[in-house]
Amino acid sequence: MTAGELMRRRFEVAHPEMRPEQFASRSTTPEAGPLLVCENGHLIGVLGPRDLAAAIAARALHSRRTRLRDVVSPNLLYCFETTDLGEAVSLMREHGVEWIPVLGRDRGPVGLLALADVPEGAEA
Repeated sequence: MTAGELMRRRFEVAHPEMRPEQFASRSTTPEAGPLLVCENGHLIGVLGPRDLAAAIAARALHSRRTRLRDVVSPNLLYCFETTDLGEAVSLMREHGVEWIPVLGRDRGPVGLLALADVPEGAEA
Protein backbone atom coordinates (compact mmCIF):
# COMPACT_ATOMS: atom_id res chain seq x y z
CA MET A 1 0.00 0.00 0.00
CA THR A 2 1.21 3.54 -0.73
CA ALA A 3 0.72 6.89 0.99
CA GLY A 4 -1.38 8.02 -1.99
CA GLU A 5 -3.86 5.18 -1.49
CA LEU A 6 -4.61 6.16 2.10
CA MET A 7 -4.14 9.93 2.09
CA ARG A 8 -6.89 12.47 2.73
CA ARG A 9 -7.52 14.53 -0.35
CA ARG A 10 -9.01 17.49 1.52
CA PHE A 11 -6.52 19.95 2.94
CA GLU A 12 -6.10 23.68 3.31
CA VAL A 13 -3.46 25.67 1.45
CA ALA A 14 -2.28 29.20 2.18
CA HIS A 15 0.11 31.61 0.49
CA PRO A 16 3.24 32.51 2.51
CA GLU A 17 2.41 36.23 2.40
CA MET A 18 -0.92 35.73 4.21
CA ARG A 19 -1.16 36.82 7.84
CA PRO A 20 -1.63 34.14 10.54
CA GLU A 21 -4.78 35.77 11.92
CA GLN A 22 -6.53 35.18 8.59
CA PHE A 23 -6.82 31.61 9.84
CA ALA A 24 -7.95 32.44 13.39
CA SER A 25 -11.35 30.81 12.88
CA ARG A 26 -9.70 27.55 11.82
CA SER A 27 -10.05 24.71 14.30
CA THR A 28 -7.10 24.15 16.65
CA THR A 29 -7.90 20.48 17.21
CA PRO A 30 -5.42 17.90 15.92
CA GLU A 31 -8.16 16.54 13.62
CA ALA A 32 -8.08 19.84 11.68
CA GLY A 33 -4.75 18.82 10.22
CA PRO A 34 -1.94 21.13 9.25
CA LEU A 35 -2.13 24.21 7.06
CA LEU A 36 0.04 23.73 3.99
CA VAL A 37 1.91 26.87 2.99
CA CYS A 38 2.60 26.87 -0.74
CA GLU A 39 4.20 29.23 -3.20
CA ASN A 40 3.97 28.77 -6.97
CA GLY A 41 2.31 25.38 -6.42
CA HIS A 42 5.12 24.03 -4.24
CA LEU A 43 5.07 23.26 -0.55
CA ILE A 44 7.36 25.56 1.44
CA GLY A 45 6.09 24.97 4.96
CA VAL A 46 3.57 23.36 7.25
CA LEU A 47 1.77 24.75 10.30
CA GLY A 48 -0.04 22.39 12.63
CA PRO A 49 -3.19 23.62 14.41
CA ARG A 50 -1.34 24.35 17.66
CA ASP A 51 1.56 26.04 15.83
CA LEU A 52 -0.93 28.23 13.98
CA ALA A 53 -2.67 29.21 17.23
CA ALA A 54 0.71 30.06 18.80
CA ALA A 55 1.67 32.16 15.75
CA ILE A 56 -1.61 34.08 15.98
CA ALA A 57 -1.09 34.73 19.70
CA ALA A 58 2.53 35.78 19.23
CA ARG A 59 1.62 38.07 16.37
CA ALA A 60 -0.94 39.81 18.56
CA LEU A 61 1.87 40.63 20.98
CA HIS A 62 4.52 41.50 18.38
CA SER A 63 4.86 42.82 14.87
CA ARG A 64 1.82 43.46 12.72
CA ARG A 65 3.92 42.52 9.70
CA THR A 66 4.26 38.82 10.46
CA ARG A 67 3.39 36.54 7.57
CA LEU A 68 3.01 32.77 7.38
CA ARG A 69 6.43 32.68 5.72
CA ASP A 70 7.86 33.99 9.00
CA VAL A 71 6.35 31.28 11.21
CA VAL A 72 6.52 28.04 9.21
CA SER A 73 9.06 25.48 10.25
CA PRO A 74 12.19 25.41 8.10
CA ASN A 75 12.28 21.62 8.51
CA LEU A 76 9.99 20.42 5.76
CA LEU A 77 8.80 16.83 6.11
CA TYR A 78 6.78 15.19 3.32
CA CYS A 79 6.36 12.04 1.29
CA PHE A 80 5.17 11.26 -2.24
CA GLU A 81 2.01 9.51 -3.45
CA THR A 82 4.16 6.54 -4.40
CA THR A 83 5.94 6.30 -1.04
CA ASP A 84 5.39 2.95 0.62
CA LEU A 85 2.97 3.33 3.54
CA GLY A 86 5.40 1.69 5.96
CA GLU A 87 8.12 4.14 4.99
CA ALA A 88 5.77 7.12 5.44
CA VAL A 89 4.61 5.87 8.85
CA SER A 90 8.21 5.30 9.95
CA LEU A 91 9.07 8.84 8.89
CA MET A 92 6.16 10.30 10.89
CA ARG A 93 7.03 8.28 13.99
CA GLU A 94 10.71 9.15 13.73
CA HIS A 95 9.87 12.87 13.66
CA GLY A 96 6.99 12.66 16.15
CA VAL A 97 4.31 14.06 13.83
CA GLU A 98 0.69 13.05 13.38
CA TRP A 99 0.42 14.20 9.75
CA ILE A 100 2.60 14.32 6.68
CA PRO A 101 1.89 16.19 3.44
CA VAL A 102 1.78 13.98 0.37
CA LEU A 103 3.24 15.41 -2.83
CA GLY A 104 2.54 14.48 -6.44
CA ARG A 105 5.00 14.09 -9.30
CA ASP A 106 5.15 17.85 -9.80
CA ARG A 107 6.12 18.22 -6.10
CA GLY A 108 2.85 20.02 -5.37
CA PRO A 109 0.64 18.86 -2.47
CA VAL A 110 -2.06 16.33 -3.35
CA GLY A 111 -3.07 15.14 0.11
CA LEU A 112 -2.31 14.53 3.77
CA LEU A 113 -1.53 11.26 5.45
CA ALA A 114 -2.59 10.98 9.10
CA LEU A 115 -1.27 8.36 11.51
CA ALA A 116 -4.82 8.09 12.84
CA ASP A 117 -5.99 6.86 9.41
CA VAL A 118 -3.45 4.04 9.14
CA PRO A 119 -5.09 0.73 10.04
CA GLU A 120 -3.14 -1.29 12.57
CA GLY A 121 -0.71 -3.57 10.79
CA ALA A 122 -1.26 -1.88 7.39
CA GLU A 123 2.17 -0.23 7.44
CA ALA A 124 4.00 -3.54 7.72
